[in-house]
Amino acid sequence: MGDQTYKMKAMYEWTFDFGDGVFKEVNIISEGDEPATLEGELKIYGDTLKRQGAMAVTIEELTDDKLIIGNLGGKLEFERVKE
Repeated sequence: MGDQTYKMKAMYEWTFDFGDGVFKEVNIISEGDEPATLEGELKIYGDTLKRQGAMAVTIEELTDDKLIIGNLGGKLEFERVKE
């Protein structure tokens, strides 16, 4: 085997704006010495939330009433709107 070292700075910024019906997401992270900016968009189509961007998310919890997704240690929680 061998030794493996991974270096990641603690710099992190997440901006989540809503405009024109689209949530615009910007993530700024730093791995090693260079910051990286990753942009994405979330759109709502009827009952569907569509996410496009450079970052993968993990589904933390999914029930009939709730969806929780996460990435980079942060989480978003969505609750079903009952009419």
